[in-house]
Amino acid sequence: MSHPQSPYGNQPANVGPYGAPPPFAQQPPQGHSPVYTAVFRKQTGMVFLAQTTRVQTTGTYPEVRSAFWQAQTHCLLLGWWGVLSLLLYNWVSLGQNMSTVSRIKKEARANGEL
Repeated sequence: MSHPQSPYGNQPANVGPYGAPPPFAQQPPQGHSPVYTAVFRKQTGMVFLAQTTRVQTTGTYPEVRSAFWQAQTHCLLLGWWGVLSLLLYNWVSLGQNMSTVSRIKKEARANGEL
């Protein structure tokens, strides 16, 4: 059986022998952890203003979890110092951060990391 040909006469890059996917496409290489991407919110409350900073993190599950705790610590220490932050914004940031880390945890379980 021959490989499928492109119109230019060369073999497509992602085709292994006999049309099967190459070995690296079937499973990640041994010893490599999956990489996750998460966006956490850091809420800073001020007397009449509020500032929300989004921090994107890409890395392994422990790295993402570390970034989650950094964002949560920021919100818990600096997020309450304004009226709107105390009543609404900080609660939303804390909840969204927890939702994001929960999604990453489910993905890590599906990948067999946990």
